[in-house]
Amino acid sequence: PYPSPLFPPLTLALLDPDLAAAAKRELGESPSRVSLALASLRDALSSSAVDSDTYDDSVLLSYLRPSKFRIQRACDKVVSHAAFVCQLVEDGVLMDPDPHAMPKEPLKRLIESGCFYNPQLPLANGCRLCCVDYSRLQSLPNALKNDPFLLLRWQVFCLEHVRHDPYLQVHGLVILQDFGRLTFRDVLTARGVITPKAIARGAMFARKCVPFRLRAVVYLDVPSWFDLLWSAMKPFLSEKVKRRVIFVRRRRRGDDGGGGGRSRLGG
Repeated sequence: PYPSPLFPPLTLALLDPDLAAAAKRELGESPSRVSLALASLRDALSSSAVDSDTYDDSVLLSYLRPSKFRIQRACDKVVSHAAFVCQLVEDGVLMDPDPHAMPKEPLKRLIESGCFYNPQLPLANGCRLCCVDYSRLQSLPNALKNDPFLLLRWQVFCLEHVRHDPYLQVHGLVILQDFGRLTFRDVLTARGVITPKAIARGAMFARKCVPFRLRAVVYLDVPSWFDLLWSAMKPFLSEKVKRRVIFVRRRRRGDDGGGGGRSRLGG
């Protein structure tokens, strides 16, 4: 419904045979179940503050699939997302409830910095991979380095794009956040962007609003001070999400045999 010039267009066509088989196997999806669930979700939304007529079937289906067609869970996500966006408008983070009305130039420059990668990289199991390289924050233009809402706008904008990717709805998303080359100078550079408030809001957004299956969040080579940020984030995450957080350290020259691999889980 809202094609973006920043991303390659996604088709809303029917699932291909392999993906349809995966949806049936993992989600119990069938044409009759989709039709019944869409009608039930619209009925559930009718008693909320959300006008279901503003959502087409493809958008509602993007909430039903990750919820495994549990109507109340999908309804809660739709309502939470609508409330979250309205709050961002009230707080001045967004100027318009339609995220695609956001100015595109700052987001384009954020992409060009190489810090964030569009979640289009496929994994062998069908999941999509989204990569974040925090060391690239140094290359952000000065105007963006001091924007405390930049990452929230990025999250919301990406949501409006990836919600239509059926691979994210069926197989899910893996987020890889690389701190490996992050220096203290980079931390100082990002202090206007990565704020406690932005982290808390981002965590709440991930917990209540995202219409795709979050399969794992991998933190790679986190610095020692990251424990403070993780402690600030954890209260806003469900136990299920925390169990999907993985901390990994690369094996480097001079490490002993136990120097690399998964180090601990987020829970």
